Amino acid sequence: MYKNRYHSPFPLFVLSEKASTEYLNDILQRTADVFGDCYFLTLVNIPDPSKPYDCAPDKEMAWEGDREYEVSQPGTEPPISEPFVSPFIGKTGEDCARYLIETPEDKVWNIENFCMITDDDVSEDTITLVHRFENGAVHSFPSTVEETWGNMMTIWTELFFEEKLQQYQFIMELEPEKDRSVGKPFEFEKWDEE
Repeated sequence: MYKNRYHSPFPLFVLSEKASTEYLNDILQRTADVFGDCYFLTLVNIPDPSKPYDCAPDKEMAWEGDREYEVSQPGTEPPISEPFVSPFIGKTGEDCARYLIETPEDKVWNIENFCMITDDDVSEDTITLVHRFENGAVHSFPSTVEETWGNMMTIWTELFFEEKLQQYQFIMELEPEKDRSVGKPFEFEKWDEE
């Protein structure tokens, strides 16, 4: 556990049947390698439907002097158990967002920003980064596996996420058929509050 908490792990949803256990182990390790073996992605796994949030890390509070803080929890460390069957195969980013909204208070992971692995991600060796808005809409764009950590750490607010989305779409203007993003940047503007 990490005493100097600055993030909760990001949920990782697997939406593709093509993502084998070996592939997922590789993704989890490669993303952690970029950040000094910090496992910051938590694989969403629901082996027991009666306990749909058991895969989320438990919230733990600690004290340092007179300051109480939430202890940062690590994400999923490979190897994961075989066979891994995702309960989100064939689902959408909106489905994942609805699941996260219901996260119990005693669990801790990021419920606004998360990652997905789709069929395109498997074939292109990317991870889809997603931001959930209060109205239930989601915006997303793909990132290389190695850039996932850096991107997730710089999109804490809707404003920063939308800027990254806009940058991605600008680059894709040259090859619009390859644009895998979802959403129109800044369509839900409320930046005065931030």
